[in-house]
Amino acid sequence: MKKTILIAVMILFATNLSAMTIDAVAEYNTVSSHPIKVQESFGKLPSSGEYGIFLNISCSGGEGENDQDSLFYRLTSEVVQEGKFLYTIIAGKKIMLAEKKWYGWVPADGVQIQYSMERTPHATFKVWVEVDQ
Repeated sequence: MKKTILIAVMILFATNLSAMTIDAVAEYNTVSSHPIKVQESFGKLPSSGEYGIFLNISCSGGEGENDQDSLFYRLTSEVVQEGKFLYTIIAGKKIMLAEKKWYGWVPADGVQIQYSMERTPHATFKVWVEVDQ
């Protein structure tokens, strides 16, 4: 009986979970050396003033050389700043992405920046945002 109740509760919990994926677009960006650490964050592109996702990549080159690269990705939906928050609007629904702190943009609860890396001759990154609702 306890197992049946536990399974029923798990099913109800699972049906209340939903997630949304927001794609990011950019030309394929490659890193010439081997990435060893990747940090993702929201940010503002200084040249155009638009908001998107930055991947800050620490790389190890040959013979003990280290290098850092930053890649910028635009979200397919528009990102706007309202006060100290970043929002996007999808299907008429306003979704909070991040909050501005003194040390940078912090993703909102339930928001995760995800990436995948393919190793072709050089590392190629694809980026997206997952939002729990």
